Amino acid sequence: MTFYIGVDFHPYQQTLCWCDEETGETGALKLFHDIEKVREYYSSLGKQAVIGIEASSRCGWFERIVAEAGHTLLVGNPVSIRKTALSRHKNDRIDAEHMLWLLMRNEFPAIWRRPIQSTEILDVIKLRSSLVGQRTQIYNRLSAVARDIGMPKSLMRTVAAQKVIKEVDMCEASALCRDQLFSTLEHLKARILEVESWLKQKATADTKAQLLMTQRGVGYLTALIFVHTVGDVTRFDKGTKAVTRFAGYDPVERSSAEKIRFGRISKAGPRLLRFHLGQASDSRSLGCETERILQTALKEETQGCGQNGHCPQTSGQTLDNAS
Repeated sequence: MTFYIGVDFHPYQQTLCWCDEETGETGALKLFHDIEKVREYYSSLGKQAVIGIEASSRCGWFERIVAEAGHTLLVGNPVSIRKTALSRHKNDRIDAEHMLWLLMRNEFPAIWRRPIQSTEILDVIKLRSSLVGQRTQIYNRLSAVARDIGMPKSLMRTVAAQKVIKEVDMCEASALCRDQLFSTLEHLKARILEVESWLKQKATADTKAQLLMTQRGVGYLTALIFVHTVGDVTRFDKGTKAVTRFAGYDPVERSSAEKIRFGRISKAGPRLLRFHLGQASDSRSLGCETERILQTALKEETQGCGQNGHCPQTSGQTLDNAS
């Protein structure tokens, strides 16, 4: 016999309905989110329980409490749960009772949940993306300052452009903005390097990420995002097609009768995964194009050599021309 608990979870409170199949006892309870009281309640149940909640908001602290108490936590698809509702009425008590009913009938639509370690790594990757975005904003602000003082068009990421703008005489307000922007830029660069160092260590220790990095264009970021977002690929029924659909790269079909039409990609998957896969594809294409140019230049150089093996161009000149 199993102890079931249906929980309608909110950020600051939860309503739960429970049933002990062994004794037939049922009950309902509202808990406000005092972490110690919640931990005390779930630890005092005295038996292992199966707990069902909807996939609504992040609740890492609650997942840890449930795991520490030895219970099983199932996270359900909220759309599927609502479709099976027997009543049009909706409140916290009714939702908790409905999830309890699904658990007891073994019809709870549980979804796949990535491990906590994967969630933590993805959080750090998102932090890096946020820091890189802030760094880009600083570069844009510095470019605006450069245009305001009449500097010629230049890429503000380069050391030469930064050296010029640092040496230019400007008014007190502009000089203050420039100094503060450069100070913030140096701080962001140090934080990004620190985060990237941590991520590289995780990629080095992950055999799946190392295997993905053997592919051209795939770096440690793309490998980590793919491994920890997709998870175990064997969970997909249709193999590579299902993975493509999960990433949102499948074309949207709009067919009718004998007319078959495929439009743009669905973009239904995780945006971070799709962005980095696109970056890897661009890097691979650029690498292939560069390799093709170098091979063509090398072929032309070889054809231009005389019978005595003397070539009219040096290899360095050939690479310069190719680039």
